[in-house]
Amino acid sequence: MTSCRSLADRRLRVSARIMTEPPFPPSTEAVDTKATVQELRRIAEFSRAVAAAAAPAAVIDLLWQQLAGWYPTCERAIALYQEDSADPEIIHTSGPGASLAIEQNTGGIRGAATGISGPQGTVLEGSLVVLGRRHGLVAVASSGPRFTPHDVDVLDILLTATVNALANLGRHGASGEATWDLTVDAVPTALCTVAADGCVHLANRAFADLIGRSRSSIAEEHWTTVFPQAWLATLGPMLEADYRGGSRTADDGGRRFNIRTVSVDDAAGSDRIVLIEDHTEQYRLQEQLVQSEKMSAMGQLIAGVAHDLNNPLASVVGFADYLLESSSLADQHREPLRVIQQEAERAANIVKNLLTFARKHQGPWRPTAVPKLLKVTSELMRNDLASRSIELIVDIEPGLPELDIEPTRIQQVIVNLVTNAAQAIEAAERAGRILIRARKWTDGIAIDVSDNGPGIAQAERDKIFDPFYTTKPEGTGTGLGLSISQGIIKEHGGRISLVGSGPHGTMFRIELPGTSAGHTAEPAPASEKVAANLRILVVDDEPHILHYMHATLEGWGHSVKVAHDGARALQQVADDEFDVIITDLRMPNASGREFYETLKRDRPELIKRIVFSTGDTVRDDTLEFLEAQGRPCLQKPFSLVELRQVLCQLTP
Repeated sequence: MTSCRSLADRRLRVSARIMTEPPFPPSTEAVDTKATVQELRRIAEFSRAVAAAAAPAAVIDLLWQQLAGWYPTCERAIALYQEDSADPEIIHTSGPGASLAIEQNTGGIRGAATGISGPQGTVLEGSLVVLGRRHGLVAVASSGPRFTPHDVDVLDILLTATVNALANLGRHGASGEATWDLTVDAVPTALCTVAADGCVHLANRAFADLIGRSRSSIAEEHWTTVFPQAWLATLGPMLEADYRGGSRTADDGGRRFNIRTVSVDDAAGSDRIVLIEDHTEQYRLQEQLVQSEKMSAMGQLIAGVAHDLNNPLASVVGFADYLLESSSLADQHREPLRVIQQEAERAANIVKNLLTFARKHQGPWRPTAVPKLLKVTSELMRNDLASRSIELIVDIEPGLPELDIEPTRIQQVIVNLVTNAAQAIEAAERAGRILIRARKWTDGIAIDVSDNGPGIAQAERDKIFDPFYTTKPEGTGTGLGLSISQGIIKEHGGRISLVGSGPHGTMFRIELPGTSAGHTAEPAPASEKVAANLRILVVDDEPHILHYMHATLEGWGHSVKVAHDGARALQQVADDEFDVIITDLRMPNASGREFYETLKRDRPELIKRIVFSTGDTVRDDTLEFLEAQGRPCLQKPFSLVELRQVLCQLTP
């Protein structure tokens, strides 16, 4: 066995000592030190097994199994030195004799000796020294026959293989730890390891940055004092050894994190790696996608509703205009008709406001008296606010200039700011007051909308104009109001800003310049002088629209024919000549677009006489078609003034 005992630079020695004093003389019995082939195989298998072990604990477990196989009738014990401990801790034992031997011999390495015997038995001892450091002690005690030199050689070989395996793991562990630090520090995912006792052992730089602490201050601290308090309830079950669930989410300061835990594959099997990813932007993008899909569906719904509402509104406005132009109308009927006309136009404006949520609306710009606009807007909202115990005050500086603006969209911004203020006041459950103040600003006007609500939190102020960002409860806000408002004011060359917010209220300011850029001003009214006796074809599937258009145009002295769809219109065109053709776009059987395309192919000389009319100006395909053809379009409901202007454009 001497060749086996000379393997490697041996860092252990096996010695034998008698448990009684004085020692007995060595045995003179012949000892066969030649190992059998079977024994050599057992030793080789053990050497391969410990060399392949992934952890020191696994190596020690394999050694313990070998001791039981080689010394089945003896008491056995293994003790390991813990860090910062002078005495080893027994981790495996099969009897008090071996344990006592370890307790009596903790002084380190002893010299080799042969087997000795006595009436109270003998003990084999070995010290495990790994990379120059005491790692543990091994003892085998026998109260029966004495140990032979062969027994000593076997233990020596087992311990040599054990020490070599532990040394390799130690070297790999040291380099592996350095590699681990370099590798995981390059990973953007925050991660740390939590041991079975709940202490955080290792953490990468991303984790330290996430919790705002240094890595040295985290090491060996219990996880409940390392992670944010808001995460503890979520993370606790995930650190249990038997946790098999998926990832979970945790919130912290308005950010959302995805947390996963992975069991560490070691002998203990209870350590876990915690991986944390900041998914805030992903969640925001997902929410924006959902909101975008909702808005897309809403746009389609609004398109249908707008078309269905605009057609009857066109009839109401048209007949009201027609009757008001009649010289035979009794005076007592004129005022009711004007009310009908105004209310129908008001309903039409509501539909137009709905369209701004479905597409980027570009309406007519015109010189507008802002004081009147603010007063009308406030009157529309005053009753609703009063029913919610909120007082609305309007304070306007005299002598404000007219502004070239799109009034319905500026009105939309004011309504949005007042609505937000009212909702904030209601949430605070206090008596409410909203003030709209307008004053001169350079060559334009500044409009302040202030309230006495609870204010906007500091952390939220930089985000309030972001699309889809809302502080309102789920289901009560889209997060689009302020974003749309900001876009409207920018289109007018102005600015909207939060100028103050605190526990006693919030104030937004709108600054509109005297000359707004980036828009197309409403064209000046054309001369209302229209050539007499025009031949006009009106194509529409709405009978009431055909009725009032026929009556109105005939009353103006024109020759009028009507058609209920594009197919009948083609028959009319084949039979007669027309100076003007006014056609709706959406009709059954043959649409206005199909009618137009047929004329473009077969009667191209008639294209310059076409006027479109439609209540659907929100669909992308409709807008693209109208822009591509470049023909005049009457947007339903249209007034008779607009109708005259179009006829003037088409006739000399």
